[in-house]
Amino acid sequence: MASVYHRQIFATVPAIFEFNLTKSAFFTIKGNIFNGLNGFLYALCELPF
Repeated sequence: MASVYHRQIFATVPAIFEFNLTKSAFFTIKGNIFNGLNGFLYALCELPF
């Protein structure tokens, strides 16, 4: 009984860790794109038309 329970835990922990990793990577990429867009718009506003 205990071995099955432990196997379940050890199968779940990497999945949770992997999910958190992909989630943080997704938000980092999204933040970088957002910062890039802000910089691009700022550069456009700085151009003397």
